[in-house]
Amino acid sequence: MRISFQTNPPPLEDLDGFELVHPKPLRTKQQFKARALADGQGVWLFVDGELAGEIYGVPVASYKGEIPDTLPSDFYVAKLTILPKYWNLSLGRLLLAHMTALLKEKRVSWHSTTKGMQALSDFFGAKIGPTHPNWFGTGKPAVFRYLEK
Repeated sequence: MRISFQTNPPPLEDLDGFELVHPKPLRTKQQFKARALADGQGVWLFVDGELAGEIYGVPVASYKGEIPDTLPSDFYVAKLTILPKYWNLSLGRLLLAHMTALLKEKRVSWHSTTKGMQALSDFFGAKIGPTHPNWFGTGKPAVFRYLEK
């Protein structure tokens, strides 16, 4: 299995399949991804040349009050998705590690909404913040997590 990363975005329409992994209230539109890429950073993970994962992060300062629990200096991971075909291969670890390496000295934060993301957060030793019991109307809790640098 050959793993590679890319920071130049594929065409946004090629990324729509990632949204089907998420509950409807958490699906993002191409406009969100375009804004995230203009303000922040995206990384795409490929397995044997096939697109398998994506991560988007934004500087919280660009989103003035839109992202709960964060510090203005945080870099917020707004979306980390691995396509189901590639689940259980620890690719989320690789993608988050790659993103945090690109960010060097910034505190990285996110909200965990799945058991997989909680396990990933625990693996990296992410600190735990507040829990939101009904994240964006999904009926699922979201736990704020962050990595100090």
